[in-house]
Amino acid sequence: MDVLASCRLPSISVNSRVALHLSSPQEWRLRSPGELACPGYEVDPLLWRSQTWGLTLQLLKDHRADAVRILDFAHAAEHISDMGKVAIGAGSALADDWLAKQLHELKHNGPSQVLVDLRVPVARHPDVKELTDNLAYLAKRAAQMQYPTFQAAGWPIGSGCVESANKVVVQARLKGAGMHWECHNVNPMLVLRNAVRNGR
Repeated sequence: MDVLASCRLPSISVNSRVALHLSSPQEWRLRSPGELACPGYEVDPLLWRSQTWGLTLQLLKDHRADAVRILDFAHAAEHISDMGKVAIGAGSALADDWLAKQLHELKHNGPSQVLVDLRVPVARHPDVKELTDNLAYLAKRAAQMQYPTFQAAGWPIGSGCVESANKVVVQARLKGAGMHWECHNVNPMLVLRNAVRNGR
């Protein structure tokens, strides 16, 4: 199932709007404009989380160029961790607390210094493709890793809102004990769940 959820978070208390649909990415793209044009979305920037990121990028390009894009903190941390492991494997010596310090810096001060620090093992091992690839991936997404700014605005830096929406909105209604659903009945139920969850 391709699940898309959008979250507007003007403060620490979560105020979210959910758009869920069982469909292919192409079909979802055709159905999404109505949800994206809902009242409240025209003014406030949107924060998008998706389990189908390529689809989300196209939706943002098509309908919401003002959306705030945030790279999941755990995903960024995984890339940094991988770089540390590869650097050690290539012969670099890193302090035991290297990863913890990098993640603390990223979360509390943003990506600038972290990217500078990550260039060190790349410079020492320029032929190690995994190092250069991970650095390029993170550097390209520096604007999406402004975690102090995002947190100050009350936006989540993790993908929990999508995972939670899938569990609370979809699975709670469609995966109860003894429930069986034909595919053609899922979307009508999701329309109702979306309406209830979005206060319509």
